[in-house]
Amino acid sequence: MMQLNYPIMQQFEQDGYALVNDIYTEAEVAAIIDAIETADHSGPVFRKTKDLFAIR
Repeated sequence: MMQLNYPIMQQFEQDGYALVNDIYTEAEVAAIIDAIETADHSGPVFRKTKDLFAIR
């Protein structure tokens, strides 16, 4: 598991967000993309508009 370092925590405290690289492996990213692409887009748990994309 990745440990957050001081600069990341400091950026989060200062800006309210932090960019953290390399959280997922390429295989995990491929699995996430596949899950999104094969999800049922017609149900209430899938929302996609011009301003929003969310899956619960």
